[in-house]
Amino acid sequence: MPFSSRCLLLLALTATGAARGADLLLPPVSGQLSGKFQPLQLPNAPELSWTLVLASPGGDRRTGELVAEGPGTRLRVQLDLDAAGNGTWRIVEGRVELKAWLNGQLTAGRAEVAGQGTWRDGDVNGDITAQLREVDLGELARFADHEQAYVRSAEGRVEGVVGVRLRHGAVSAGESRLALPA
Repeated sequence: MPFSSRCLLLLALTATGAARGADLLLPPVSGQLSGKFQPLQLPNAPELSWTLVLASPGGDRRTGELVAEGPGTRLRVQLDLDAAGNGTWRIVEGRVELKAWLNGQLTAGRAEVAGQGTWRDGDVNGDITAQLREVDLGELARFADHEQAYVRSAEGRVEGVVGVRLRHGAVSAGESRLALPA
């Protein structure tokens, strides 16, 4: 889920020409690109249709909006870049049905995704959070501990926030809080 957001962001920035290199300038382009995307590192993840709309509102600013949709998924990311391809990104809409992304290992639950960060000289930095709702605790325990080394059984629903940090393109765990709702 957050990984796919990172992949789509990288795809958007690559498509706009924002790549490493001090000599590269992003021309004042306007238009639309679209295609299909299959997250390769997530087995059986759904294929996403994506559209990237680019605009040049004037000066050295470049803006863009990436929309990705597929089974159980809608993601919208806004980009604000300078002529060198550096700037900011922000997830303004993100909805993921977990069953579609986790190979049916979770049969219920959804995540509202939010995040923002920067893109500078090819490095992606930022924070992404997924607000989980209606996740089955037993399924989550089996997903996280499929050999039952730590959890033998669990019941109920769990909700909360799972965070991910992006630093220089590397993904690490962010602040997370899960709880059983009353």
